Amino acid sequence: MKKSRSTACNKRLKGKQWVFQLDKAKEEDWENYKAKLDRILEKKLSAQRGSVRSQEIETQDKDVLWDLIATSIISYAKATLPRKKISIGGIQTIKLRDSEKTKKDLKKIRSISQLCAKKLDLQISDLERKSSNTIITDINYIYGTKIEEITEETWTRAKLEMFKSW
Repeated sequence: MKKSRSTACNKRLKGKQWVFQLDKAKEEDWENYKAKLDRILEKKLSAQRGSVRSQEIETQDKDVLWDLIATSIISYAKATLPRKKISIGGIQTIKLRDSEKTKKDLKKIRSISQLCAKKLDLQISDLERKSSNTIITDINYIYGTKIEEITEETWTRAKLEMFKSW
């Protein structure tokens, strides 16, 4: 089960997290890590045994023992093994930006559709035609679509239906 960080934790860390570079760890790093981990686990477990009778150790809560081992492993890995800081979700952000761009382009088509619905059967001004055709040309180029440019003199129901279909 993968445990994800809370939003507050990510904000506090400013979108960064540490990743261990195990392939870059030298033999010396591993020996240092192993020695420190063995020493601290032996110390913590002996302290644990001293506070609890030996018969009770076997029935002691396994979660407590696991937490003790896990925190020791992580803390000494951070102290001795090579690691680097990375941005959280850097790739996701790029995908998000692409989807945001697509949403904006769809809003542009919707605005042309709304203009057409608002001025149905009215004259198309040169400014409206030029700006709408620029948007259509850009979208056709970016997405490889074949949206027809506006050539009519008035806004028609056929154009409205065509824009709504996109």
